Amino acid sequence: MTVPVPGVRIVEGSGGSHPGSRAGTSVAVFIGRLPEAEGKLEFVSSWSDFQTRFLESGMPSGAAAWLPLAVRGFFANGGSSCHVAAITDAETYVAELDLHLIALEAAEVGMIAVPDLFHDRNDAVADEIRAAVAEHCSALGTRMAILDAPADPAPESAETLATRLKEELLATQTPFTTLYYPWLKVPGLTAGTTQEVPPCGHIAGAWARSDALRGIHKAPANLTLLEVSGLSWDLIDEEHARLHAKGVDCVRLLPGQGLTLWGARTLSDEPEWVQINVRRVVNALTQDIRMATRWVTDQKELNTERLRAIVRNDVTAILTQWWRRGALKGVAAKDAFSVTCDDTNNPGSPVGPATLSIVAQVAPLHPAEFVTIRVSQTRAQN
Repeated sequence: MTVPVPGVRIVEGSGGSHPGSRAGTSVAVFIGRLPEAEGKLEFVSSWSDFQTRFLESGMPSGAAAWLPLAVRGFFANGGSSCHVAAITDAETYVAELDLHLIALEAAEVGMIAVPDLFHDRNDAVADEIRAAVAEHCSALGTRMAILDAPADPAPESAETLATRLKEELLATQTPFTTLYYPWLKVPGLTAGTTQEVPPCGHIAGAWARSDALRGIHKAPANLTLLEVSGLSWDLIDEEHARLHAKGVDCVRLLPGQGLTLWGARTLSDEPEWVQINVRRVVNALTQDIRMATRWVTDQKELNTERLRAIVRNDVTAILTQWWRRGALKGVAAKDAFSVTCDDTNNPGSPVGPATLSIVAQVAPLHPAEFVTIRVSQTRAQN
């Protein structure tokens, strides 16, 4: 039997409150081909920073510009920082993608996009890439995949893809997966030009702007998209209704509002995970609880009642902060959440590695049902 490795020890000692670090929910990752970047994985803090790191040899055009334009759209719409994972060779795209995703596991990241997914790629490879990103987000439980509809402007293409993703490819990952339509018309990298691009970069930036202004517990919808001059297809209400029913989030040209992000759904059909903001709040809460309780891996008596009481206090403090921000329902904190870390979910004396189990039930703004979060901290045997 493999003995688990102890977690990262961010606090020493066993007393007092250990407030958790905020998860990087507004930090994006953009993955795509940048042939001259030699497989770099870089942290980028601005559009000019990206240009310095990746575009010293000049501005690309056509499909080669999709990733740079996504990054520019991210910062133009309110993003403040992102990671860029460069793929150097189309033939080894999936292998390089897997390496980047492994490297990103320890990073504080909230969203992942692949702007050049449709660049000279057959459907089978595109499916493999989408599945790898969605599985990564689902396995970690702390980030969302922002996927793009096909370049084909007809709404039927997005509807067909959504059906395939829900029924065939990502059945267990859909709560962590979103799909956006249509493509956007934006200023090109060369002055005086216009180019159609996948919407993921602008969407990720709008998410980050909404996070900063309203908090991640607010649905990232009814947001104006910036640095966009038009859409590849102007939806009518009947078309939008069909896409909405499939979980596709759309950008609309609305009278008096301009180009507006309209819809904040995941691809999930599970009622508790339909809304993006609910999934993201639970992602962030889970990360906060994990971070705040990692110190217990350093304790020599892991399952003492004293230690459980401290952990309950720590987790209760975190959830109270979220409730006070308005992220959880309830007139009083007791109506918004409950924390269990006692004999009922930590029975007896464990044999082998000691594991402390924490169960938190929370009531996000939507839906009304409680959502259960389970976190375990494991200490390896001496």
